[in-house]
Amino acid sequence: MKHGMNDWFARWRWFGQFILGMVVVITLVCSHVSSAMAASIESLKLLSDGAGQSLRIGMDEFVEYQVFNLEGPKRLVLSFPATSLTDGIRPVQGDGGILNVVPTQDSSGVRIEIGLTAGTKYEITEKGKDLLVLFTTESSQQAAAKGAVLQDIEVRDKGSVTELILRGRHLDVNHNALVTNEGKTMVLDFWGGKSKLPKEYYTYTSQRLNHVAIGVAEGRIRLVVSLRSGIGESHQIDARTNEMIVRFGQLKQAAHTGTIVVESVGFQPDDRIAHLVIRTDRADPVIKLNEEDGKIVLDLKHARLADGQERTQDVRAFPGPVKQIDSYSIHKDVRIVARLRQKSVVTSYQVGNVLTVTMKPADMVSMQTADGTAREEKIYTGQKVSFEYKDIDIRN
Repeated sequence: MKHGMNDWFARWRWFGQFILGMVVVITLVCSHVSSAMAASIESLKLLSDGAGQSLRIGMDEFVEYQVFNLEGPKRLVLSFPATSLTDGIRPVQGDGGILNVVPTQDSSGVRIEIGLTAGTKYEITEKGKDLLVLFTTESSQQAAAKGAVLQDIEVRDKGSVTELILRGRHLDVNHNALVTNEGKTMVLDFWGGKSKLPKEYYTYTSQRLNHVAIGVAEGRIRLVVSLRSGIGESHQIDARTNEMIVRFGQLKQAAHTGTIVVESVGFQPDDRIAHLVIRTDRADPVIKLNEEDGKIVLDLKHARLADGQERTQDVRAFPGPVKQIDSYSIHKDVRIVARLRQKSVVTSYQVGNVLTVTMKPADMVSMQTADGTAREEKIYTGQKVSFEYKDIDIRN
């Protein structure tokens, strides 16, 4: 009996040591997995500019990655071994040459699959811990090869509307417009273009436009348009091959052009900066942007929302100045309201049929302005020196 009891205790002792060993092994494995997945992808941001689209992949630390080019359908795949996805990262709707961006995670790491249209090219640049992938479509490559040629400029008033008329060649390709300075400045860029105008500065006495400055830099023509009215006014860009008309004032969408469809209303957080991205089915919507009672109100004239886009988006979980976005129909127009939780500086950026409204906290802008002013100040030390010249002819 005693021998049997000893045998029973020995078995239990062995079983206890086995369980303890398994716990140690599991702990070590979990620790290894945790350390192996130490790096994480924190953000995916897709933005458009005049030359194409850019996808910024934000990471908490740089990791080695692999690139795969796949066909049927055409797509670019980025593989990040031993990496995890931060909570909240979701697939991103495409734009231009990008159909979609789909991130997935498994035991080996993270895979980001980017669907591409035919002819789209890409270039990957390492920006510190992040990756920046630049995409250009076949059409934008051809447009850049053509390039806009600006030959004539005119400003005229038609009733309560002021028109800026640009004439030349290829004026309907590869351009973008930025409205800033509280709606008092519009910046028009024509990528790969050149100016044949005899002057670089034109002054006008129109109702809504002060002057236009033209410059060429970094492979583009840039027109800086000074406006009188500021925020609260409507504008419309109507671009054709040989003529572009930019209208300012209390505009209405012409009935004969048909109803514009607002295909998507998206939100893109960028740390403390918020981007509201609106895609329409045409590139010439009449846009009115206004700020009132802690809200940014965007009206698109003679428009309707696509199915599923009349909704409220609660974005309080993201840092930045916006807490809620409402999109709904009002009469024959579409209204999009961004409700703010702090005072913001607003700019809008239009590329073709994509309009991006950016809201940056006012205190952030003030700090950047102060830093820029401090950097520009020159401090001189020493004693005053005087020079006296006699019998010298002074010219200019």
